[in-house]
Amino acid sequence: MANDSTRKQPDYQRWSNDMIRTKLRSHYLPDELERKELAGKVEELERTLFLESSKGNSDEQSTLHLRAFLAPIRRLPAETLAEIYHFVLAFAHEWFLRPSEQLNPTRALIKLSHVCFFWRETCLSTSTLWSDIRMPSLFCGVGSVRLVEMHLSRSRSAALDIQIHNSAPFGRDLNLDGARTISKNLISHRERWKRLWVIGDRTLAEFNSIFQQIVNSSETLRFPHLELLQLEDTEDEIHVFSAAEFPRLRKMAISTFTPGLFPFQQLTSLSLLHSLHRLPQTVEKYFGNLEELQITGQFSYLPVETGDLPVPVVLPKLKSLGLELYEKSSMILPFSTFNLPALLSLEICAPLYDWPQVEFISMLIRSQLTSSLRTLSLRWTRMKDEQLLETLRLTPNLEDLKVVDDRLNSTLSLSFFQTMTIRPGDTEEGNVIVPKLQSITFSMALPDRGRFVGYEMVASRASEFLQVHCPTLNCRPLESVTLILSIGYPPFASLTRADIQSLRESMDVKVIVYPANEPHNQEIL
Repeated sequence: MANDSTRKQPDYQRWSNDMIRTKLRSHYLPDELERKELAGKVEELERTLFLESSKGNSDEQSTLHLRAFLAPIRRLPAETLAEIYHFVLAFAHEWFLRPSEQLNPTRALIKLSHVCFFWRETCLSTSTLWSDIRMPSLFCGVGSVRLVEMHLSRSRSAALDIQIHNSAPFGRDLNLDGARTISKNLISHRERWKRLWVIGDRTLAEFNSIFQQIVNSSETLRFPHLELLQLEDTEDEIHVFSAAEFPRLRKMAISTFTPGLFPFQQLTSLSLLHSLHRLPQTVEKYFGNLEELQITGQFSYLPVETGDLPVPVVLPKLKSLGLELYEKSSMILPFSTFNLPALLSLEICAPLYDWPQVEFISMLIRSQLTSSLRTLSLRWTRMKDEQLLETLRLTPNLEDLKVVDDRLNSTLSLSFFQTMTIRPGDTEEGNVIVPKLQSITFSMALPDRGRFVGYEMVASRASEFLQVHCPTLNCRPLESVTLILSIGYPPFASLTRADIQSLRESMDVKVIVYPANEPHNQEIL
């Protein structure tokens, strides 16, 4: 190939099979003249294959190599290819959710690295692709040890996201040596931890012994970049951490709240998960900087010497509150004590037969949420129509409303939707409930063949209706609506595509239909 720079005409014959295979293993990119030569070579081989079938095997392989060499994807920059890899990982993370499938994203990377030399080089050299470490268990054995070592090595200095699911049963095959090796390897890179999830049992016990060894050896036990920590572990003995050890920790999820265990005062987001949470009545001392709080399970206050009556709890910075509580007494406590002057979003899941409306309204008024609340989500609350309407009248600035009940016990009725419907000629904003509503999600059961009773309410809040019939009304049109309908007859008996299409001209509409006798079957119109 001595005079490549002076060549003017294509030379088809100089491209041998060995040369093409060699260049395929590298990131060599042919120039314009070489692409013409290769295209001519492909045409020549295809003619040969057509005329002389006896030479098909070797010529067909050569044609495949040439086409691969000319493929446009080989001209992608390494940065673009790395972005594609990140999308592949995101897809794998989304679809492989079960703990036993957590290794699949890593397997996807390994498969991508086997396509060609350039893909392998890009995959192995992009450190952020290897910074997400997921294990179905800490005790899986030698394979997991090697996997973690590979991730730690190839991620180099990238910030680490670590997820450990100890979902496998513990028995005689439990690999304690492997678990300790993995723990030591991970903790030796603690300065790179950005997010850590520990779900299941026994992981913290392994970590704690290593933490203690580090402290005993006078090393610094510090996690300078850790921002999120989620601990769903039943281990009781946990190392006590200080704010100096977690200078950037802002988000945390934990099964058991122990006031002195972590620097809760510096958190902006906290989730208390699936347990009986007995909080001190001085809880605002620990939660004063929170902007997001989620409480799941059961809730109570620890008694104090002056009596058992809970005291008001002011959380001045809290913007989002989620309550998933399974007993009425647990739900009444936050409603009776919380004062949340900055709250914008409230999400409640409460499978109760007797909704504590009085206490709920008292919290809204006490917190002055009648003007500030923007998002309200109610799931399984079985709130009655008049209770929901009372709530909505008190929150006129609400923008996003979700009311989702189980498919057999929907509480929304025709009277509710009639009250929420805007009438032609309405001119006063005070006559309209939640005039700033932009997004709604409703679920309800339809046992009869009658028309969906909420259709008129939704249609009356469309932009076209408001412009034509209520031009002077200060009311925002709906931007999106989701209807989840459980029906006891063939799905489309009362919902026509024309109805849905007319709404879609002015808003994003999704209708999910669950036939009552097939609860897992859904159709989206």
